[in-house]
Amino acid sequence: MSGLVGGGEVSRVLYFGALVRSVNGSTPATEEKDGTPPDGMEAFVQLTRPGLSALGALGMGNGWAQWAYSIGGVFGTADLKQTNNTTYASVNTATRLMVAKITFNHTANDTATVWLDPNPDHGDNQVWSVCRATVTGDFSFSQLAYRSGNIPDLNGWEFDEVRFATDWRGVITNLPSLRQGIMIKIH
Repeated sequence: MSGLVGGGEVSRVLYFGALVRSVNGSTPATEEKDGTPPDGMEAFVQLTRPGLSALGALGMGNGWAQWAYSIGGVFGTADLKQTNNTTYASVNTATRLMVAKITFNHTANDTATVWLDPNPDHGDNQVWSVCRATVTGDFSFSQLAYRSGNIPDLNGWEFDEVRFATDWRGVITNLPSLRQGIMIKIH
């Protein structure tokens, strides 16, 4: 046994969902330090494991490219885009739902697809206008981490309702009322 979720000889599907919100939609979520790394790191709810860089295995939030909602990890970053592959959603202060489907494959690279504000009733079959990205890599993990800016009112992010499940419904059932692109109030 590898001690990792998705590690070893595992070939299964895991869903991972979270509500994410940037406190300031116009300020990058940098970690303000002395000019040496990790200045400018991404803001993510992140799956990681020992031995990986600070980028982790897979994260959902913002990975800089166009200051757009994106995913990141040791494979790099990818903006969540509509299926026309050109339209992305810029980061703002709305609370957004991000859902990942990770397909672990013990004989090849794992695959992860992440959707931004998916329709809860459509599962994996989201309409073209729902922003998404699909990436491949080794997404096995043993830790959950939160990466955010270190000045809360300037560059912080908030994460809530982080869930793991073996099916789509498990990560979206009983969430606070959420309409696509509309800010929700979390109590």
